[in-house]
Formats: sequence, C-alpha cells, structure tokens
Amino acid sequence: MKQMVKSICLLAIVCSSYSAATAQKNEIISLQPKRVTISSSCFSNVEVVDTRLDTSNLGFIQRGLLNRRAFVTTSRPLKEELASMVTTLIKDASKQDGTLLINLRQFKLSEFDGKGGENGVLRLSAVFYLKRESMYRKLFTVNTNVVTTSLDITERLLDTVPEILGAYIKQAAGHDTAKTDSASPFTARHWDELDELEKNTIPAYNVDLLQKGLYTTFDEFRNNRPAAQPVIVEMDASDKPVVYEMKPNGKRGRQIKTKNFFAVCDGEKMFFAGQYALYAMSKRDNDFYFRGIGKESGDGSQLVQGQTIILGRSGELPPDLKFDWSMVVFKIDHITGRIIPVRIVED
Repeated sequence: MKQMVKSICLLAIVCSSYSAATAQKNEIISLQPKRVTISSSCFSNVEVVDTRLDTSNLGFIQRGLLNRRAFVTTSRPLKEELASMVTTLIKDASKQDGTLLINLRQFKLSEFDGKGGENGVLRLSAVFYLKRESMYRKLFTVNTNVVTTSLDITERLLDTVPEILGAYIKQAAGHDTAKTDSASPFTARHWDELDELEKNTIPAYNVDLLQKGLYTTFDEFRNNRPAAQPVIVEMDASDKPVVYEMKPNGKRGRQIKTKNFFAVCDGEKMFFAGQYALYAMSKRDNDFYFRGIGKESGDGSQLVQGQTIILGRSGELPPDLKFDWSMVVFKIDHITGRIIPVRIVED
C-alpha cells in the first residue's frame, strides 16, 4: 500500500513538473536595434497607425528543450513601442521638419521545425508616409516574409527583428523627398481611412465586377487586366466551377489547374483559385471575399511561401482550423494578394 502511495505521489510530481514546463508564458521582446545608426533624417516626428486585424496577436516563439510556445508581446502597445524605437533612432540625427507616418498592416513572429533545423519567420507589412505642411505622401510600401534558419532559432529571430525594422526606418529617414509619391496626398483626418485611400489607386477596387478573363497573377488581378489567354468557365457534374482553355474554334480545351492562376471572371461571376478548389468570390464593403476550406490558410511548412496562418492567443492554431475541411471566410489583402482568414463559418 505504501509503495502504491509513493508511486502515485511520484507520478503526480512528474505530471506537475511537465505541466509547469509546458505552460504558456508571455515573452516580452524589444524592438530597439543595436546595429542601426541614423545620422540624418527627413523627419523629426513619428506617428504609427496600427491597422492589423488582431492588434493583440504578435505571434509566438519556442523556448526550452520541449519547444514550449511563448506568446510574443511588448511592454506597451506595439504602435507605441515602434514609435519609441523610431524616436530613439533619430534622437542624435540631423533632422528636417516633417512627420513619419507608419501604417502597420501586419507584424507576426512564428517558429516551426523544418529541414536542416528550426525556422523563424517575421511577417511584416507596412506603408510609410511623410508629412510636410499638413499633407501626407507615400514613401514606400513593405510586404515581406523574413525567414531565418538555425539549429536554435529563437535568439537569432529576436535579434533579427529589430535590425530589420531599423533598416526600414533608416531607409525612410534617408528618402529623397523629391521622389515622394505626390499622386494621392491626404491630411490627418484621413488616418482612419488609409486602406480606402490605398484602394482608390487600385483599379480592381474601383469596379463592382472584374473584366472577363483569366488572372494568372495578383498583379493582373489588382490592375483588372486579365491575361490574353481566352478561357471557358463551366460547372462540372458536382456543380463546381472548372476553368478550361478555349481553342481557336471556341470549343473547350484542356483544364487549367487552380495552381496556375490567381482568379477568373466569366463575365458574371468571379472566382478565387485556391490550392484545393475554385471558390466563388464576391465584393462587398470594398473588399473581395470568398468561403474556402481552412486548409487554404496553410500550416507551418507553408509559411515561407507567404501563406496566412491564423493563431490563437496561445500561439496554437484554433481547434476548428486544425481540421482541414472547416469552412472559413477569407478576404484578399489589397496590397499583397495574400488571403486573410476573417472568421470560421458557423453551421
């Protein structure tokens, strides 16, 4: 009996120790670069607008031998942390009058195991503007996945992120103001409408229905300029849309696989080409939406290819999205063309 009690106690201690080791913890990160210096700057102030869908989610890193996932956070809201970082960088620089406005559209860290070791990813999307005489003009746009690989990736990833951000701030500080985009200036009252202002310059977002044709790339899609290749869109026996080449005589040719194009319009309906199917796409509230299976949002191994992955606060995929065939509403990012999970479709 005593031996049994000892065994139970030992098991309880082991389980408790394992739970403590794998418990979720927050990891506070710093954005201040150590190796970036700025000697002159075309601005003296900074403002950051955080337009991410989920402003509380910065992703995750992995700690310890058990690769415990830690939810990434900062000591204050990300937009304040970024503004403080910029202010520190230009503190001793020769500055001109002006304000740097950063529209932060995506910022997320993640780690996953891959070939040759662990992979760390920073997914960053932002638009940089310069304010002069109450008017803001675009400097440049950043849409990038920064991938680092190492046997122990965490420290390298956390060291890389501030340097990447610092490099973009340095690029903005040294921008030739004579080359500033003057096509669509705006004032401070438009800050809450930055996405709409950007869409005003994109042809696809200024029509209700795309031109009839096949869009092989996102660039063709956003410019509402289909490829020259004529196609036929038909429903198969299962009432699912399929795209075929059109022969010179107007008849149906070979089927075009969805991996070979971005979207298609048959003149009446629009469809998004996913990895696994062709999905009916609609435009509402000046965005393009479609319903697709959760697997379209990708997994860790596909992050390098720019897939969007939706994370819970724990850093784990929500249970509903772990099942490949859950239906999810996606929208298309108007800058990058990536698909953004919006919500899970309730039955």
